Amino acid sequence: PIQKRVYANSGKLLERAKKTIPLAAQTFSKSYLQFPEGRLPQFLTHGDGAYVFDADGNRYVDIVNALLPNILGYRDPDIDDAIRRQLSSGISFSLATSLEADLSERLIKHIPCAEMVRFGKSGTDVTTAAVKLARHVTKYEQILLFDGGYHGWNQWGHTKRLPINDMSLVEAELQMGFFAAIIIEPEQATKEFLVGLRELCTIHDVVLIFDEIISGFRFHMGGIGAMTGVKPDLACLGKSMGNGMPISALVGRKDLMQEFDKCFYSGTMFGETLSIAAAIATIDKLERENVIEYLTTEGARLGQDVRLLVERSGLHDVIKLKGRGPCVRLSFHDEDPRSGAATKEQIRTLYMQEMAQAGVLVANCHGISFAHREPELKRILSAYDYTLGVIGESLLVGDIEKRIEGNTVVPLVREA
Repeated sequence: PIQKRVYANSGKLLERAKKTIPLAAQTFSKSYLQFPEGRLPQFLTHGDGAYVFDADGNRYVDIVNALLPNILGYRDPDIDDAIRRQLSSGISFSLATSLEADLSERLIKHIPCAEMVRFGKSGTDVTTAAVKLARHVTKYEQILLFDGGYHGWNQWGHTKRLPINDMSLVEAELQMGFFAAIIIEPEQATKEFLVGLRELCTIHDVVLIFDEIISGFRFHMGGIGAMTGVKPDLACLGKSMGNGMPISALVGRKDLMQEFDKCFYSGTMFGETLSIAAAIATIDKLERENVIEYLTTEGARLGQDVRLLVERSGLHDVIKLKGRGPCVRLSFHDEDPRSGAATKEQIRTLYMQEMAQAGVLVANCHGISFAHREPELKRILSAYDYTLGVIGESLLVGDIEKRIEGNTVVPLVREA
């Protein structure tokens, strides 16, 4: 049975945080704009394996996983032990440490395009560094992006977006303009499109950048580049690489990466050792225990089971699933236009609200971890069964607005 959860402490903490923190959170996608007030938690206190606990003591199966970094789950013992061991020696130092080479060598081992490595703390650090490097070596400013791609919060300027997987448009742009780089999240593209991009970038001397912040170490140990055999000039990694610790990496061709001697990129905390130690331990465990194979198999099975539930509920026009097993994405669509029809934001809000009431914390994708086992996967499906029933009934009756007990989510920074 579904028991209505209360969020008294979350509400108090939210009001307190609003007084000193814009959006009351450090991350847009973790704020009340994306996890609306009402029947959703606002603050978490701790995590354990596949579960998180909110400020009111409610427990959830978590398939947000901190926006995907926690690939092994919360408090993984191997990663926590590596952090504690390094903590006994220190965190940040006045010079470099050998850990930097240890991690760099692992990245070069697994990622085909990696010949040299630089670290950052966030995805935005390394995507921005990649763009800066491309502009430095080509002497051009224009950057080509694709619809649906999110490459961080930085505004680079001199950018142009195109529909993804349309090679004729890319070819026309490269023939007319002078571009420094093309940057793409390769998991959203077809292999044929990536092959075509590689050929065009080579012909036009444009730097090809793969943004593998999400796909790196979640879809394949070597990323989408290794899966497709398409080698970019530069690749950006993060999230799953450190199981929740703040670390990212820019890897690529030696001749390009050596230009950082002239193209300034530096950060006091880029060599911070706890995150590097965590990344080393994470990569070693991913390799040792075939984690990505597990995520691929179980994630695909979960996605297929949810698709069947969506079809059975008659909601296939408003809720769609796409993507690979380790990160199946959901997209929400407006109801058929009519008086009082539900918007995609309302449908997504009700979805998140009712999944939370059923004990599952979710945003807009299945970010499963190695800690999600059969009991958790069954719980997720049970929550879907309940939630889709509520959504279907609300659309039939036309009372979705009344069922949402807080604000409605604002549009996503990126669509699924």
